[in-house]
Amino acid sequence: MKHISTYTCTMAVLGLVCAGLCLQSEAGSAKPFRETGLETFVGLHEPGAIQHPFLEDLRMRMGRLEDMAVEMSQSSINNVGGEGVSTAYEFLYVGEDIPRPFAAILKFETVANGDQFVIVGYLFLPATPEDSLVIDAWFLPEEGTGRFLGAGGSITSVVPIPGGYVIEGTMTTVGAAKK
Repeated sequence: MKHISTYTCTMAVLGLVCAGLCLQSEAGSAKPFRETGLETFVGLHEPGAIQHPFLEDLRMRMGRLEDMAVEMSQSSINNVGGEGVSTAYEFLYVGEDIPRPFAAILKFETVANGDQFVIVGYLFLPATPEDSLVIDAWFLPEEGTGRFLGAGGSITSVVPIPGGYVIEGTMTTVGAAKK
């Protein structure tokens, strides 16, 4: 009887240790991120009209303003926050001084529970019909709210679909272990 009791206690301690390790690894580990969205054209903005630190840095490095700023309204669903709505901007840089046309991306998304995340980056447009879209984008940890406060990660794939997009990458949330 004493042997079963010791065994039971040992198994219980092992179970607690394993559960603690699982929660720790989930809280700061990169998880797959996938979002499918539909977008609607909202309007055009004058070059330089939209202000954000990411854009100010880009404009300084480029030595000029974007050629065009496009605003889109998006509705989406992703595997991290569920359904969401976004305001997304694409800042187009084209012309002979640009080796491959690209759009700088600035996306503010609010998911169903009110938490928000922000994505910035670059979408390189096809230079020839044989080229594909290439995305280099990331989450801004300091601009997330709720469970996305401090969330990082990157978007590494974009596939256009009729009326929208599918993006994929990874997201690391800080202290947002599943319960």
